Amino acid sequence: MFNIQEFLSQKNIEYRTSGKNVGSGNINICCLFCGEGRFHLSLSLNKEVYSCWICGEKGNYEKLISKLLNISYIEAKELINPQNDLKKVLEERKNKMEIIEEKPNKNNKLDLPPYTNPFVKDSSNIWQIVAHRFLVNKYNLSWEQILEAKLHYCYFGKYKNSIIIPIYKDEKLVNFIGRVWVKNSKKRYINCSNEESLVNTKDLLYNIDNIKTGSELLIIVEGAMDAIKTGLDRTVATLGSEISQEQINLLVELKPKKIIVLADNDPGNPNTVKKAQKICDYLSPFMNTKMIEIPYMGKDPADLTKNELANLLNI
Repeated sequence: MFNIQEFLSQKNIEYRTSGKNVGSGNINICCLFCGEGRFHLSLSLNKEVYSCWICGEKGNYEKLISKLLNISYIEAKELINPQNDLKKVLEERKNKMEIIEEKPNKNNKLDLPPYTNPFVKDSSNIWQIVAHRFLVNKYNLSWEQILEAKLHYCYFGKYKNSIIIPIYKDEKLVNFIGRVWVKNSKKRYINCSNEESLVNTKDLLYNIDNIKTGSELLIIVEGAMDAIKTGLDRTVATLGSEISQEQINLLVELKPKKIIVLADNDPGNPNTVKKAQKICDYLSPFMNTKMIEIPYMGKDPADLTKNELANLLNI
């Protein structure tokens, strides 16, 4: 008999065996169909069916596993109740997947993680639907912003359930960031390691390729999502509150006439504003600088509306 709990554990999918929303004879996981993060997708251990209390999606285990692993219904059926050699084929596929993920970067070329797809407008892919809903609900991103930033989504492996944000330098992919969309995840970000990447994030400025040398205004923010929201035609991100000497050099080489550093409103980190001002101090000998702290408690640029950003920047 198929053991759904063993399967979920093997795939590192968290589940609940008890609690407010867990009925007798059931276990619960977060719903991949509506993207909720409070374990409302109920799995019956006896009947091998599922249903979500939030979106109403329901079906059998075969349908669920085909979505979880992005395989066909027939393949999922064979995993649950093997009848022939297809089980061996699926095991071989699994092993190949693991080999791909563990393969070191030796060719001075970086690829996005396995099981990563670009966003395609009007696609019916269930993982894209979940990922797109997160970008809209969390950041209110438009399709134009998503496509302009070349955002991807990853549905399996090390970067599963993540928005993949590629980082380019001289039009070459050199690094990437994974933004986890699961609400209850212990990690918000999964960064590409120094061993995987071609260039360390502190030797980079996110979105530098889109900035023209000698521009009238350059905005500096901390995060990649902040830059996407503020405008990729005028914004770079330092990918953290600290700034390195290499990043300062890159900013000076851009020769903007004016720089605005947008500081997150982070009550838990009182040094955020000081660090933003420090960036201005570093750059002030080379250009006009201004530091602006976001006036909304606990918010960063990615949380603001278009009008709020325009009023804040006074442009």
